[in-house]
Amino acid sequence: MNNDIIISILTPAYNAADTLPLLYETICSQTFQQFEWIVVNDGSTDNTLDVLNQLAKESSFPFLLFDQDNQGVSQARNRALYAAKGQYIFFADADDYLNPDTLDVLYQVVSQGYDFAFGNHIPQWKDGTVIRDWSFPYSSHVFKDIKKLFKRICTREIRIFASTGLYKRSIIQEFSLSFNTSLTHTEDDLFLYQYLCYCTNAVHINRNIYHYVLGSKNSIYIINQNRMKGTAKALDILLETIRKQKLPERFAKAFENCVFREKFSLLFYLYFKQFRSLDFLELPEIKALEKRITRITFNGLKGLKDLIRLKGFYLIYNRILN
Repeated sequence: MNNDIIISILTPAYNAADTLPLLYETICSQTFQQFEWIVVNDGSTDNTLDVLNQLAKESSFPFLLFDQDNQGVSQARNRALYAAKGQYIFFADADDYLNPDTLDVLYQVVSQGYDFAFGNHIPQWKDGTVIRDWSFPYSSHVFKDIKKLFKRICTREIRIFASTGLYKRSIIQEFSLSFNTSLTHTEDDLFLYQYLCYCTNAVHINRNIYHYVLGSKNSIYIINQNRMKGTAKALDILLETIRKQKLPERFAKAFENCVFREKFSLLFYLYFKQFRSLDFLELPEIKALEKRITRITFNGLKGLKDLIRLKGFYLIYNRILN
């Protein structure tokens, strides 16, 4: 087998000693073996570094480990990105894990001459209970024009997640793409959508390839002023890229829909614990409220006033459900 590195898997790690072994196990089991794993320990205060050093000794594949003072997830991802040697980039977070054929499925498609290939993610609890499973009326779909993908995301016909795709390193390098270190939230979504702005085509593979594991301490459960301001700033940055690439500005709505649907809908799930799935989000009343809260959340944010609006939304939401 050719031992050239084709895919670089990048993982930032912070206090992830308990979850890294599972991710490592699923990386070891990949049917596609021409990859390297680059992990950046971002100033962990537990024994994450010890765990990583042990895994590095055990690994039979190229394993590059960096240790740095805590600088945030974006800086950690950037450090890994700069060190990557693969033709393609795949992002895997330290508390998530992959299917055995994840890399194989993506590479077999993207290598046919596409700029981006992505599959489905499975949001689930730590015990393996699936929160929601996506389904689409095709096995795969080719977007010969990236604008059509933006349109599908805008209309919520497509769910997209930053860690379910293969990115061309050549595109990342040509346009000097990196994770924005001024953001503490939504930085991965921003990177994904900026990357898409520079793509000419993409392929969606209707396969579950990434397990997105949620826990009680997951940051998506917290809505605060900094999070909302960060999301607004990310949207402004994306708009600059959209204008630069002469894409219709309305496609920024795709970003809003992605962030709202993936982040806030999971928070709603926790807020209304009587529901055991996210199916209630498909109710017409809820869809109407989604549109309303999306507008007031991401347009013209002014700090505390928007938090008050969000609280008002919850009160309306609760009345409908009761």
